[in-house]
Amino acid sequence: MDIHKDAMYNELFADQQDADFQTYTQVALEMVLTGIVLILERQAKDQLEGGKYFNPTPTQQESAKNVPTTNTVSERDFAILDILVRLKPAASSHAYEIYILWLNNKPSEWLDQMDPVEKSALLDKARHRYGSIRAQYLIRKDILKQQHLESLRVKQSKKDKQEQRSIVNKVAATDAIVEFGGVWKLDEVARKLESLSTQKRKAALIAQLKYHKKVLNSKGDHRLFNKFRHGAPTGATLNARLEILMGISQESGILVVEYGSWFQSLAVLGKNYFWWQLVLDDSIWRESGL
Repeated sequence: MDIHKDAMYNELFADQQDADFQTYTQVALEMVLTGIVLILERQAKDQLEGGKYFNPTPTQQESAKNVPTTNTVSERDFAILDILVRLKPAASSHAYEIYILWLNNKPSEWLDQMDPVEKSALLDKARHRYGSIRAQYLIRKDILKQQHLESLRVKQSKKDKQEQRSIVNKVAATDAIVEFGGVWKLDEVARKLESLSTQKRKAALIAQLKYHKKVLNSKGDHRLFNKFRHGAPTGATLNARLEILMGISQESGILVVEYGSWFQSLAVLGKNYFWWQLVLDDSIWRESGL
């Protein structure tokens, strides 16, 4: 394909004495043109190589001559529609469509140039066909309305199922923490854990984390709630996660910095500052006061 060279092309590819300017221009062009290529590949795939219109037939080429090259006409139609809706709010969409078509096609000029006999016959035909055209319009309107209502019903059904599932999860999470003394506070975590047997401590921490996630909707890094990919977390790791979440829920600040599979959180717990360093793939954790 031959490159179309114009004033813009010559200006962009003109030799420059400034090497930095030349580099910046090349980088900018690569970024902009990459975005243009992605858009063209998506929106003009039928006209590109491999598309059904890549090698158009003479008939298709002739038909394409009437295709508008801009969206000016459609934008103007919507502007007219907006004015009509304001001026004639009680009119039907069918009436709006007829008015816009009449305005664009200008049939009055075409009718004025016709023979009176032919014009009269054409108008009589239009009057006789109006009933059937109107009936087809109403049928199509009802079909579209039913499709829209069905779509709304499906969306509402999905929403109801999600809400029901959310309620079930919240009830399950609430029931799970009852066995371990309800919702823990930050200053109660150590005492609550000491009152439990070693076998129940991990289950209690998991129950508290689930309650923070599903019922309290606690804010925090999503990885605080994630399961470990390799093995089960230790109680110490779960304890650290829970205390970070409790610190956040008490309107504390938290800064998360990611390093591969690690993340560090600077949690502001009251007046105390701690670096919490958790490993996402195993059970190692440690803390140090600042």
